[in-house]
Amino acid sequence: MLIKFPPRHRQLHQPTFARETSDPAVNDESCCFGSNKPKNLCQRVNVEPVIFLFAIAFGLITTVQPLFLYWARCIEIFTHYKNFTALSVHNVSDLCAHLSYENNTVYEDIVEKDISTTKIFLQIANGVPTLLTVPIIGAWSDGSGGRRRPLLLSLFGLFIYTLLQLGSTLSYKWIGVYHVLYVAEIFIGFTGGIASLFMTSFAIVTDDCRHEMLPGMSSVPLRIGITSALQSVGLVVGNLIASFFAVSPLISVREHENGYIRAVAVEFVLAFIAMFYAFVCVRETHRNLPPQFRGRESVSHQTICASSLGETPAGTGSRSCRKFMKSFVYDIVEVLVEPRPGWTRFCLNISICFFFVDLLAADNQLLLLLVKRYPFDWSDTMFTYFSLLKNVASSLGMILFPIVISKTSCLGKDSLLIMVGVLASCVQSTLFSFANNSALIFIAGGFSFLAGAIAPAYRSFLPRMVAKEETARLFTAFSIVLIFCPILSAVLFNNTFNATMDAWPGFAFLVGASFQMIVFIGQIVIHRLMWPMWSSEHEQRVQRLETNEADDELSDGQQSPVASDIDATTSTVSRSLSNVSIHCANNSPETSDDMNRRLLV
Repeated sequence: MLIKFPPRHRQLHQPTFARETSDPAVNDESCCFGSNKPKNLCQRVNVEPVIFLFAIAFGLITTVQPLFLYWARCIEIFTHYKNFTALSVHNVSDLCAHLSYENNTVYEDIVEKDISTTKIFLQIANGVPTLLTVPIIGAWSDGSGGRRRPLLLSLFGLFIYTLLQLGSTLSYKWIGVYHVLYVAEIFIGFTGGIASLFMTSFAIVTDDCRHEMLPGMSSVPLRIGITSALQSVGLVVGNLIASFFAVSPLISVREHENGYIRAVAVEFVLAFIAMFYAFVCVRETHRNLPPQFRGRESVSHQTICASSLGETPAGTGSRSCRKFMKSFVYDIVEVLVEPRPGWTRFCLNISICFFFVDLLAADNQLLLLLVKRYPFDWSDTMFTYFSLLKNVASSLGMILFPIVISKTSCLGKDSLLIMVGVLASCVQSTLFSFANNSALIFIAGGFSFLAGAIAPAYRSFLPRMVAKEETARLFTAFSIVLIFCPILSAVLFNNTFNATMDAWPGFAFLVGASFQMIVFIGQIVIHRLMWPMWSSEHEQRVQRLETNEADDELSDGQQSPVASDIDATTSTVSRSLSNVSIHCANNSPETSDDMNRRLLV
């Protein structure tokens, strides 16, 4: 027996629940335009501080971990090296401090081959469990889990990961560094990994600015650009902290080792603060109903299934389990296979496939191995300064480029940003490949200013093609790309680096540049395929604006009730074709059963 509440369209004047529990959870545009919208900056801020905090921690991880692993493996390998007494050095620390010198090339090759080979297995140890958990977390987030609980789970994994990494820096001289890193990678993988962290946090941001993704608009929402810049600035701050603690082993070996410990300790503290802040302050932005309640009411007005309070009939458990698993698997892939107007579904899937290429040439560890070699001979401090410059340029690009292009009248602005960013990444990788001095490496790093537009552009371009209740699953596809990319990058580029180490160490970056050129050409094709739809949306939007202006003039500033009803119907039904999915089974909680499904902006 089902006990139903009145239809939602009869409850428009009922008081809403607090924002933290159900206001954004109803999949309703009123949460963007209604009177209960937060007015001041403090109320508008939601997950942004968490993104900034874990970005700082991630910046420390990406900067410190390759350097620490390089040092720790050198100590471990050559502590028991049989021919060590024949070297013109005093001890193993002295050897590792001078490892990049030209006369130590043989020993440098041993360390670099060890790291580049083992990195493949570390990526697999992290990638396989993450591949298993991220789709589950994404479907859970779009379903009954909301955004907040998956975010807390991912932050807990980051907290334990930094704790294990701190233990590794304290114990690497008597416990193998790889043993601790394997445990850390596996654990964070089973909590969704860094990919799930980005997925859930940016799904919250996308939910908060859905009202800026109206039909006919292609500008990157300012909030997405600012949040992407906050992430990049967090990486810069992480680089600054790493450079602050970095001490050359030529000055003091003890202080060099203590610098790693201090930097990782800061990672640990930041991960804890981010988790605590998310638990206390982050608001829920989406809460969908379980499948049996979909299409009926919002979370704050759920249908109560009285029969569910009773016992389950005997013999139905296994069938229910199979039905649930089938529905669950479909929910995961639904966002990719759902029929959509025109070329939208094709462009959505191709764009996700293309996205991973941007990450192939962004392997900090491979770049570190390149600049540690002759003729660069970079110290840890020099590499930290370069990472700082690169991230500062990227942060500026994330903010300035979307603002500049929003002033233009062209269609598909976010698609144009993707093309510019990918082309800049291609040029950057090519310069890395042919660089023979440090100046050229720094010049290539400057192209990060243009490449910085890629992140906010993708985070605006793809969510326009799906409905709000599909956002987390869309970012799940992003996360799977983030998982596969390091694995494929390690297998392809690390092996290429090992094979061409003596003849052309930068050849791996040229391979990455060739892939990025393919993506650049592919994005041009996507832009061309989506152009008719964008043009149609733009014309419809202009017509709506002209109609509203004409109505205002005729009514002398006071709109008639009939015109108001027509405008409300138009804003509800006349949806952006490229911003929606056509649902056959899952009805929106905004409509009754005898009406067509309202397509969400």
